Amino acid sequence: MRATGSPDAIRNLRRAVREGRTTTLSASTIEALARILAVSVQWLMTGEGTPGAGRSSIPLVGIVGAGNTVMPVDDAAMIDLDQEIGALTGEDTVALQVRGDSQYPRFLDGEIVLVERDTTLPDDLVGEYAAVDTDDGRRLIKIVRRGSRPTLFNLESHNAPLEEDVRIA
Repeated sequence: MRATGSPDAIRNLRRAVREGRTTTLSASTIEALARILAVSVQWLMTGEGTPGAGRSSIPLVGIVGAGNTVMPVDDAAMIDLDQEIGALTGEDTVALQVRGDSQYPRFLDGEIVLVERDTTLPDDLVGEYAAVDTDDGRRLIKIVRRGSRPTLFNLESHNAPLEEDVRIA
């Protein structure tokens, strides 16, 4: 968003490319994207040359459900390779692949999302999109809402019924 001014700009660009539509970006937007992603303008525009010194390798550690039931397993057993993603990220950043369409159009099936591995309390996630592990073993990407009791949360989707009173692990 720092480069494009819109949280959906990159997703809209990806969708346009996937659908064979052309779209244009201003030179200032391309330069800002290159700076934010820590890649060269040449690499961003053409894919040629080197991405840039700031490129990070981020571990793709698993799958997060957006409609499909996804049961997480040991990260090392889940994915045995790192996916290269050019982005400015912290040491605790990991990638998850979205499985399902309950969050469409915000998250697309197969899309890679970057998340921070941290110890954020569930109460601090209320009102936010979050990749959460539930007490029953599922890993989901949802909008976290308050539940009927302090330790329970409602998990909201764009295209699926509200999951009420879920305990977040």
